[in-house]
Amino acid sequence: LQFELIGSLLGIAIDNSVILDIHFPPAVYKKLCDQRVSLEDLREFQPAVARSLEQIEAETSEENMAAMCLSFSVQQDNFGMVTEVPLKPDGENIPVTLANKHEYVELHVDWLLNKSIRQQFNAFHRGFKRVCQGDVFGK
Repeated sequence: LQFELIGSLLGIAIDNSVILDIHFPPAVYKKLCDQRVSLEDLREFQPAVARSLEQIEAETSEENMAAMCLSFSVQQDNFGMVTEVPLKPDGENIPVTLANKHEYVELHVDWLLNKSIRQQFNAFHRGFKRVCQGDVFGK
């Protein structure tokens, strides 16, 4: 309900041409316009994570990839309780290799920018769309 309310308030402000001193990363606006978000968007607000993923994509040594001990999963901290979240079915048992590193990066970015925040963003988006219809950002 809180995220939906914030989305509605932002929508009301935009609909009434009120300037708010709120600095969302460009990815938020892209998501509000139903545009695809990418590693470039992640770089805007989590540059260290983006650099790490870019280094994985640039890696050319299978030995170095194996030394990273990566699997198709991420660790999520829920109030001090760390859980492993698979990026795809049985992902915790699939090692990241040179052959599948691009898929890993894509899935990791998708998890960070979409799946891990889906519930909160959907509420925010619902509140925003309740007030603003059509092309409010002038794509």
